[in-house]
Amino acid sequence: MTNAGGSSGADVPTDPIRHYDRITAAWTLILGEDFHHGLFAPGETDLQRATACLTETMAAAASPPAHPRIVDLGCGTGTQACWLSERFGAVQVVGVSTSAVGVAAGRRRSQAAGLSATVTFVEADARDSGLAAGVWDLVWLTESSQYLAPRPAMMRECARLLAPGGRMVLGDVVLTHPLTLRDLRRRHVDLDVLGDTFGDAVMGTTEEYTQAAQAAGLTVTALTDLSARVLPTFGQWRDHARRAGPSVSNLIGEEGLAGFIAGCDVMERFFAEDVIGYALMTADKPWEPARMLT
Repeated sequence: MTNAGGSSGADVPTDPIRHYDRITAAWTLILGEDFHHGLFAPGETDLQRATACLTETMAAAASPPAHPRIVDLGCGTGTQACWLSERFGAVQVVGVSTSAVGVAAGRRRSQAAGLSATVTFVEADARDSGLAAGVWDLVWLTESSQYLAPRPAMMRECARLLAPGGRMVLGDVVLTHPLTLRDLRRRHVDLDVLGDTFGDAVMGTTEEYTQAAQAAGLTVTALTDLSARVLPTFGQWRDHARRAGPSVSNLIGEEGLAGFIAGCDVMERFFAEDVIGYALMTADKPWEPARMLT
């Protein structure tokens, strides 16, 4: 989760695919099956309830038609793809990931849930999925967009996939403002920690997301700041990592465990200092193409 694809230690792979394959099993022990941030109500301390709340909040914002066709871009281990199928009675859900580990986990999950006829997974680049154009009611992105740079290419793929009237819903960590060269120099140690822990990412501001969506022909319908309610996630992750320490260390080593805890510290501080935050965005594909003004 670096701000602009920052550097990382040479001994720890931060390529998104290799990084994800490496940490999936260990992070499941820490984050749980949902594998994303939580949305905490006041006084809430249960990570599982909070992550479920974030998923449900995104679903409420998605509001697809009955029995939709859904693409989950950056589908993780398939938990949400299966949940979306049941939540919306979808006729088809396709999870897309570059991670062979994630795709295999998703296929096992959908088969175990009896959903393999409607929930499938493909190993592909979410910026060029190869899926049919113009037929999907909902494109869903949970915390994958920061790895899908350049942002305009990601938004163009969302627009290509969506049927007219379809919606993209996206939840992710974002920059609260562009970082200057001075910012990067001052924070380079922390950014290296984030790169080593979470893999190299290219975070952007909500303005950059909005501009990319509009340039792709999408209409941004809502943009919500969830930062304050997401912030408690990092303390929960840190506590879970410490409790599961020996099991996590067996999978990613003691340095990997220490690095994860250090990454939580940095994320917590960056949220508190208003360097980064968490945004929920929805954008619709118009029923008719926008007309060019002459």
